[in-house]
Amino acid sequence: VTIQFVHRWLGTLLLVLVVTLWLRVRAGRFALVQRASAAVLMGLVVLQYGLGVYTLLEQVPIVPAVMHQACASLVALALVAAAWVLLRAWRGFGALLRMGFAMAWVALWTGSWAWFGR
Repeated sequence: VTIQFVHRWLGTLLLVLVVTLWLRVRAGRFALVQRASAAVLMGLVVLQYGLGVYTLLEQVPIVPAVMHQACASLVALALVAAAWVLLRAWRGFGALLRMGFAMAWVALWTGSWAWFGR
C-alpha cells in the first residue's frame, strides 16, 4: 500500500513539474524545436497520468496497464530528449537543470517503486 501511495504522489509531482516546465518554455523566447520538445513531454506525461488513473479506477485491466508501462518508456525518452534540446540552447539553464534533475529523479523513482511493489 505504501509503495502505491508513493507511486501516485511522485507521479503527481512529475506532472506538476512538467506542466511548470512547459509553461515556462511557452512563455519564453525559445525555438520551435524547444517548444515542441516541451509540449511532447507534457503531452506524454499527461497521457501517462491519465492512463494510471484509468487503470486504477478500472481495477487494473491488462490493456491499459500495459499501455501505462509502455508510456512510461516514452516519458523517459521524451524527458532525456527535452532536457538535451533545452539545455543546449538555454543560457540561464541553472533552474531548468535543477528542474530536469528533479523530474528525472521522480520519473525513475516512480517506476522503481512500482516494480518493488510486485
